[in-house]
Amino acid sequence: MSETMIEKHCLHCGKLFSVRLAIHKVGYGKFCPGRCKYDYRTRPPEERFWDNVQITTECWPWIGLRDKDGYGILYLRVEKQPNGSRRIISTRVHRWVLEKWLGRELKEGMLSCHKCNSPSCCRPDHLYEGTDTENNRQARKEGRHKQKRGSYNRMTEETVKNVKALLSTHTNKRIAQMFNSEPTTISNIRTRKTWKEVV
Repeated sequence: MSETMIEKHCLHCGKLFSVRLAIHKVGYGKFCPGRCKYDYRTRPPEERFWDNVQITTECWPWIGLRDKDGYGILYLRVEKQPNGSRRIISTRVHRWVLEKWLGRELKEGMLSCHKCNSPSCCRPDHLYEGTDTENNRQARKEGRHKQKRGSYNRMTEETVKNVKALLSTHTNKRIAQMFNSEPTTISNIRTRKTWKEVV
């Protein structure tokens, strides 16, 4: 069985190349074969940030690489190691954005927390510096404390608005990854089985 291929323009050089659809859907396959991926990473993170964020009227979801919890990952730099190998230094995007917004590093033991309850959001005014205890308290209050299956147990109206803004351009699975939810939850929103009152 052959895999579905799509044509993409390289994010760095603009050259057209083929990539497997499955790879593209999870945030990979942005660069043509060759050095482009490595050359792109040498650009300042401030430039690369805007290539991977989708500006909406509410949240700014990160559409680049994300970790298993749905938080965006930003490569900061490549460091040469004493043994000649290279080490990629990366961070969670929302932490990097908040530090840029505040103009300083976060205080020791502090986290970059979301007011909007969307792990993929990197809009500066949706973030605040808080403790782990404050973050967990807000998660419980908002009903998004982790459940056994790894998804949040309910969505807020604001999160649903953000999901609906992405329905025409993303698959259920991709949106579920962005909002740390389940594809069936997104499907129910898409088919108006749930949250039909939210426009």
